[in-house]
Amino acid sequence: MRPSGRGSRSRLAPRIDRAIQYVAHPDFHFFVSRDKFPGRYGHGADVALGRWHKVRLEIGGGRARTFVDGVEALAVEDLHYAGRRGPVGLFIDDGSRGYFRNLAIAAK
Repeated sequence: MRPSGRGSRSRLAPRIDRAIQYVAHPDFHFFVSRDKFPGRYGHGADVALGRWHKVRLEIGGGRARTFVDGVEALAVEDLHYAGRRGPVGLFIDDGSRGYFRNLAIAAK
């Protein structure tokens, strides 16, 4: 989730159009997906700095669905590392601060 991109002008396109993005490190970063598959792995969402958002991820098989404040924001049907098991990581980048509360991870 990218509420601001690289600055405080969060409502300017294309930043708002890329509020939710799928990446798969180490070889499928956002610049790869934007170049090869424009619009497929990133979508807009009503997110902003200074607000709490409820985010839910549903991941199973080769599919991931992302919901922001109860609204589906991004569905990916072809996860790059589908079927792998391991720890979950939360990543904050570009000098941003991220806060989490009521974090729950559950298997279905």
